Amino acid sequence: MKVVRFIGTRIGQLLLVLFAVTLLTFVGVNTLGDPLVNILGPLAKVDCSAVEAGEAEDFSSQGGTSEGDCAIVAERRAEFNLDDNVFVRYGKWVGDAVQGDFGSSFSQQRPVSDIIKEKLPVTLRMAAFALVLSLLISVPWALLAAFGPTGPSTVVRR
Repeated sequence: MKVVRFIGTRIGQLLLVLFAVTLLTFVGVNTLGDPLVNILGPLAKVDCSAVEAGEAEDFSSQGGTSEGDCAIVAERRAEFNLDDNVFVRYGKWVGDAVQGDFGSSFSQQRPVSDIIKEKLPVTLRMAAFALVLSLLISVPWALLAAFGPTGPSTVVRR
């Protein structure tokens, strides 16, 4: 019975940590400036209500895009669910991540899951190398320390 309770406690802690990590990541990405500015750059700062009212011009009239900037901004807002409230966006973001959909990389213009699949073998090799290296150092050190206060490790420890 104690084992079941222990495992239940650990699973609860795991879920709490996962929730905290995902929440902090989401909040960090979405509160450190407008996410749309990170995607579109200065184009995202176009005041579409002023453009529609004729009070301002968008960048497309200055040799920018052939499509109106407000249309691009609206399309990206819809694509990334930026018009939804924060709680709905968080739920969609976590739901997509649980299903393995990590979105697209803005810098490489391809799915993040493809990038992870490409880099994972090298990452696992590096982790295995680090594990072997740490064992090669720690096991002999532990054996030296096991000889006690009069053993050969006392010379190194002093």
